Amino acid sequence: PLACSCGNNGCLEAVASSGRLLQLAYEAPVTEATVLRSKITASELQIVDIFSAADAGDDFARRLLDTIIQYYSLFIHNVSLMHDIDTVIIQGDFAGAGEYFLLQLKKRVNAYRFHKLRHELHIGYSRLRDAGSQESAQKGGAHLMLSRFLDGFSGMDT
Repeated sequence: PLACSCGNNGCLEAVASSGRLLQLAYEAPVTEATVLRSKITASELQIVDIFSAADAGDDFARRLLDTIIQYYSLFIHNVSLMHDIDTVIIQGDFAGAGEYFLLQLKKRVNAYRFHKLRHELHIGYSRLRDAGSQESAQKGGAHLMLSRFLDGFSGMDT
């Protein structure tokens, strides 16, 4: 297992983060044609380059993302077995991962045997791209307060 910055081994951050994706790209031998070759050679690769290349059909980029998707899908599957979740919202760097990432992630999560026994699991990207912004925090707080307020009305007799 890969060591995580928290001191543990095998954490999702260690195996499926944007940093890990870039590490995989720089460590992988580039033996085939890829639009990413020049950026890798110049040490200028960014994760958005990988996302764009994968959406455009670049096999090297897709292979890199497939490694990350494997860990994400396992994580989502395990969480869905332990908790009654119906929606997964992807936030942060991977909220802009593109169509290839999202389609393959959904396909892999739905391929798990026990997942089909449950209700449909919705997986999507957050519309709040900057998770650390004050606006995102305010919207999240407002949603929480409104939800709790409206939940108080759901048990009332009419």
